[in-house]
Amino acid sequence: MQGYTGETEQWLKVSAHVLGEEPEQLQKCILDIYKNKPEMCSYATELAQLRMTGPSMENSLLQIWDAKTVDSIDLIVRQSSHNHPAGRALSFLADLVKLDLERSRTIH
Repeated sequence: MQGYTGETEQWLKVSAHVLGEEPEQLQKCILDIYKNKPEMCSYATELAQLRMTGPSMENSLLQIWDAKTVDSIDLIVRQSSHNHPAGRALSFLADLVKLDLERSRTIH
């Protein structure tokens, strides 16, 4: 992932939207992202799919989002299942949050 940009901030905002939405509203959330930020829709869809995989995966995603250190994110990623077809969204989220922490911007 390159340096911190306004685009990175937009990815973080989309992540926050998907992670913070009530499960019954995720479909509407994805449709909103599709309309307003179509280039981010695939990621948002995969992130939503991971959330809906089960409580364990949702917990891992929220732990990544709430992490305070890069090392803790790396540990969570190592412990999380990567067998899910949408697993790359977990890695992308981890990279976004790590970049945010490294830049001390803490938008997430």
